Amino acid sequence: MRDLITLENSVEANKHEVSLKSDFNMEDVFSIFEKYNRGFVSEFDMKDWLNCYFWLFPLLEELSVLFKRYDTEKNGSLSYWDFFNMLAPVAQEYRRLVEERVIPNSRLLWDPLSSTTKYSVKNLLTNVVSAEQNLETSRIKMKNMLSFNSKKMFELIGWFASNYFSDRHLMLYLDRNNISYLPRDIELLMIRFTRNKKGLVSFTSFLEELSPRY
Repeated sequence: MRDLITLENSVEANKHEVSLKSDFNMEDVFSIFEKYNRGFVSEFDMKDWLNCYFWLFPLLEELSVLFKRYDTEKNGSLSYWDFFNMLAPVAQEYRRLVEERVIPNSRLLWDPLSSTTKYSVKNLLTNVVSAEQNLETSRIKMKNMLSFNSKKMFELIGWFASNYFSDRHLMLYLDRNNISYLPRDIELLMIRFTRNKKGLVSFTSFLEELSPRY
């Protein structure tokens, strides 16, 4: 759990940095990958334009792990809002900056991103892909650990209360295990465990997060 908090904070800090770029507009970045007016980005779209535009070369398996994290419809593609949630900060003061930039620069310019913003977005995309791949490595390790029991861990977090646990249960679990955290850390963890929806975490969603993607 400590490693997960560290990874979530690293990605969130990266998102904060990008959100402060005045020429960063989510519609522009989405349009880099979505070239056919379908309203979604496939894994192959993502790979092609990471290669061509950002000079990033992740494996298709790594992108598959990433898509399974953000694809809310579970259809193998990212809608605009899936894509938005992948790159937009959770912290409202930074998220609002992105939400309020509503006029795409791509309508006026061939390349909507300045060189410095392009570099920052490239770093963010690298971090987002890397974070999910690091978590996938941890999932595989846990699966191969004879002593690890996902149901037992779920019950320990929920303090054997029910078939769900709340943010309050999660905070108490971290306290009992001497894992330091900030309120934002709890919000980031709950968004991950509930698939971008805030609320109670079921065992099904918890198990899905802990299970290897491939």
